[in-house]
Amino acid sequence: MPPDTDHAPAIIEESRLDAFKHWARRVTLASIFGNALLGIWAVAGDLDEIGAAVLATSLLLTAAGVTSVACAAAIPERRIGWLIPLLGVGAALAGYALLIGAVWNDFHMSLLWRLGGSLVTVAVGIGYASLVSDVHLPGRYRRLLPTAYVLVGAIAVFTIAVLWGWSPGEAWRLLVIMAVLLGATTIAAPVVERLRPAATPAPEITHCPYCGGAARGHGVKGRCPACHRRFRVTEV
Repeated sequence: MPPDTDHAPAIIEESRLDAFKHWARRVTLASIFGNALLGIWAVAGDLDEIGAAVLATSLLLTAAGVTSVACAAAIPERRIGWLIPLLGVGAALAGYALLIGAVWNDFHMSLLWRLGGSLVTVAVGIGYASLVSDVHLPGRYRRLLPTAYVLVGAIAVFTIAVLWGWSPGEAWRLLVIMAVLLGATTIAAPVVERLRPAATPAPEITHCPYCGGAARGHGVKGRCPACHRRFRVTEV
């Protein structure tokens, strides 16, 4: 019997994502415990310049793992597409690598930390969007999500401009206003999702919306056993 080529790309995509998550989890956990050991070393004795650079490197590796996993969170359901999360993962890996290089050069090479900081800013913004996109909002409340995307994008642009030498002056007030609005939107979105009126039970899942294969289950989320794609049942 010939292989099912229609399901092969989805299976390969899922396996690659699982492999990436496995790698990111191992690196993140290792760096977390490494940070703990280095912290104990710093408390127990004097931390010289090399020790401080090692500690900073470990912290940056932890941040790289967390940011990359956050960016990849939206890939299975393609809530913000597949290219944007992949760009976020790439920006996180490259940005933190450049910052590690800047640490070991005592930040003398301004190009390293400026470019690294810019890439990390982009990655953090995409990671935020990937996580927030999992919130399901009904009706007019859906506007909260694009509002959050615009705010985090504006903050990222502002931050990158400052990294490259722009003096904001009184424009710092605008940054604070955008940060407050972003915080309010971030809190409001899950609150609206949790406190919305009870809806009718989600219909029974019988077929996968991607490949049409048989799928069973109840609730708003499902996963096809044939093509391994994840999907969400939403209100019309």
